[in-house]
Amino acid sequence: MTDDRNLMSDRELDQLLAHASAPPLPDAARGRLLQRLAEEEAKRPSSNVVSLTEARARRAAQQAPSSGRLGWLAGLPLAASLALGIYLGAGGTFDGYLTTSAYDLIAGNTSDTTLTGIEDMESYTEESRS
Repeated sequence: MTDDRNLMSDRELDQLLAHASAPPLPDAARGRLLQRLAEEEAKRPSSNVVSLTEARARRAAQQAPSSGRLGWLAGLPLAASLALGIYLGAGGTFDGYLTTSAYDLIAGNTSDTTLTGIEDMESYTEESRS
């Protein structure tokens, strides 16, 4: 064997396998395997054709909505939040609730930064050079 992490070369592996023998099979192994295959074949339906009405009925039963109002109760706050956001944003009534400094904080605008991103790119390229 080679010293490179104890890996075998193809030739060394072939030599090792040449000395190996095939493991003996139990006496009844082939018979049990064939019997098991015959049983599995017998369990399989004789026809691969599925009627369309049965398939549709099975799919409808799987996709049937659950009874109750749980779906509506989960979606109702989300829909109300969306409607309120559209109303306040489009109507201009939200301006009275937030000051200009609050808008600047939300947008990330401060007097010492710009929104172009060029300064960030220049600092990134300067850092990558060093």
